[in-house]
Amino acid sequence: MENNRQTKTLIAISTFIFVLIFLSISSHDALLKKLNAEHGMACSVIISLLLSLVVTSLFAVIHKKYIDTSARLKDKLGDEARLLDALRKSEEKYRAIFDSSDEGMILIDKESGALAEFNDSISSMLGYGPDEFSHVDPKAIEAPGKDNISAILSRKDRELYTSRKSLQFKTTLRNRSGLDMEVAASMCRVVISDKDYLLFIFKDTSTESQIAKRLHEQMLFSNTLLDVNPVPVFYKNKEGRYLGCNAAFEKLVGLKRDALVGKTVYDISPRDIAEEYDRRDKELFENPGTQIYDWKLRRKDGETRDVIFNKATYTDKKGNVVGLIGAISDITELRQKKREIRQAYERWQHTFDALDDMVFVIDRDYSIMLSNKAVKRNFFGEFVDGAKCHKIIHGENSPPDYCPCSKVFEDGQKRRIEIFNQQLKSYYECSFYPVKNSKGEVEQVIHVMKDINARKKAEIEMHRSRNVLVAQNKSLVRLTDAGTILKMPLDKFMKEILAETSSVMKVAIASLWFFDSKRSKITCACAYDSRKNAFQSGDELLVKDYPSYFEAILHDKLVSADNAHSDPGTLELLSTYLLPNGITSMLDNLISLGREPLGVLCCEHVGEPRNWTIEETNYAISISNIISLYMQTSKAENTQRDLDEQVEKFNSLASQTDAGLVVLDSDDKVVFVNQAAETFLGEDIKGILGEKCPDYILRADDGRGMEIIRKNGSKGRALVKAERCGWEGRKARLLTISDISGIK
Repeated sequence: MENNRQTKTLIAISTFIFVLIFLSISSHDALLKKLNAEHGMACSVIISLLLSLVVTSLFAVIHKKYIDTSARLKDKLGDEARLLDALRKSEEKYRAIFDSSDEGMILIDKESGALAEFNDSISSMLGYGPDEFSHVDPKAIEAPGKDNISAILSRKDRELYTSRKSLQFKTTLRNRSGLDMEVAASMCRVVISDKDYLLFIFKDTSTESQIAKRLHEQMLFSNTLLDVNPVPVFYKNKEGRYLGCNAAFEKLVGLKRDALVGKTVYDISPRDIAEEYDRRDKELFENPGTQIYDWKLRRKDGETRDVIFNKATYTDKKGNVVGLIGAISDITELRQKKREIRQAYERWQHTFDALDDMVFVIDRDYSIMLSNKAVKRNFFGEFVDGAKCHKIIHGENSPPDYCPCSKVFEDGQKRRIEIFNQQLKSYYECSFYPVKNSKGEVEQVIHVMKDINARKKAEIEMHRSRNVLVAQNKSLVRLTDAGTILKMPLDKFMKEILAETSSVMKVAIASLWFFDSKRSKITCACAYDSRKNAFQSGDELLVKDYPSYFEAILHDKLVSADNAHSDPGTLELLSTYLLPNGITSMLDNLISLGREPLGVLCCEHVGEPRNWTIEETNYAISISNIISLYMQTSKAENTQRDLDEQVEKFNSLASQTDAGLVVLDSDDKVVFVNQAAETFLGEDIKGILGEKCPDYILRADDGRGMEIIRKNGSKGRALVKAERCGWEGRKARLLTISDISGIK
């Protein structure tokens, strides 16, 4: 672009010169006229053109020389400017490094030894201000020593001044207060503007010593802190080798620190465990940060522990990952406790689910938080938990007014009520227990529903049974009143007792049957039909026609057939007796007189089969016993009358006979003596009544007789004969005394 601009300028100047020359020639009239005369106007133009070309060429040559000279001058000026700029930048860099360095720097003139330059670091290091330090003699800032500045300057070794080598040494500087400080120094020769200088650089090593000391103390503190830390801690380099650990880690693994440092996981753990360690370490180094996982740890003694590793990478000052540090949490006991807790919970859960009682845990929103299997069996299975308790238990969309659960939430008092659940059609005892938080507020209610349907039914049955027993007892008391029933004639007694039995037992038919003397049949002596309020008799049942029934009644003394149509003991009666009379259930009791079967008391139910209760069975047995008692009483009365008649006849016979009669019991005591005996034995015989019979009478029972003194005082001889007999139901002997005085 610059050359184009110069070319255009040259053309313009040449054109300008051409015009000037042309105008100059045209101004000479004589010459023009002469030329015009010879060659005309063309000649004038050519001359002008040639002149202008000559002048222009000369001008171009001169201009080219000028342009070249100007370009060289400009290049030279540019080089000097660049050098000056580089020098300025170098000076700025030098000043920036010199002034901003943390290390103290001084520049000393090699020839004079005077202080040429210094930075702020050296003045502040020695306690001087910048203005003060500029006037300080370099010898004043050094303490006496072999390798100080003065010694270096006085050396004859010229190599120090001619080479660019750097000299490293340690020396001692003295600050403004006169205190010495150790420094690390370096000295090198520098040339500035063709002049030699010595550059001294000082680094305060006393601070480094203090830092090293503090670092050592810090490391001791860190190691102590690690050792008192109960958590096992270790750290490794990036190659996976242990660099150190704390005392807790030593105790956990059973290895001393010296035996651990420099080892890998493969050196201290079984391969199957070490491989997982190694894999996890590599994974952490590939993805620096933190890492948490649980695994196993094998101690030196072979014990395996469950642990959790918490690891993190650490870096150098450049940010490069150089290792990891890890902490170990031994969770063996914790896991054991968790297992025990889980087992305890499982046992609790099994117990909770094994309960027959239904258990709900209800929150303040009346939602069922937890329920056992008994609840799920009785209500809606797995859909119970999370549902509203009033919907599940009561089938209502909101808690009913009588809801005890809401009252427990209000006052925190436990409650117990009995309800009849319409959905389950059963009676339940409901208990409500509050669960309170630390503030004493009721957060939950435990609702327990205990099925008491059986108990309730038992209570109802007990109440019914009690009423039945009361009625039965009243009936039995009245029937056993000796002044009424037992003194009735047999016909009236049977009607009275059968009507009573039918009423108390609530049976359609109550009947009384008696065996014949050969026990080949039973005949109905009396039957009461409560439906007709009528009595009848005369039916017979032959033993040979119904062997199973008679075997059962004679062997068991009781036939209790809830369903007489299918019971083995009564099935034989189905077509001939049960169906014709509409009987469905039978309760028959054997009536005995001593050990002899006398007859049967029958209680027969019409309608749906019924289950005979123990109370009903006992009542029927009691009625049978009353009938037996009545029959025994009647027999006893007849027997007593016969006995009285026999006694009367005996007494009449004993008083009329001439023989003396003496009755002795088994102990030979006199229990009877007649009037004739007084004739033979005297009136004193009455005195031995109830006493033991005299020996002379007992000895006379030998066929020879005995001497007697009659009542009138005369003597005689009597024959005594003894025979066994019964007396008032007991064994006895009858002594017959006959007078044989007149017999030779």
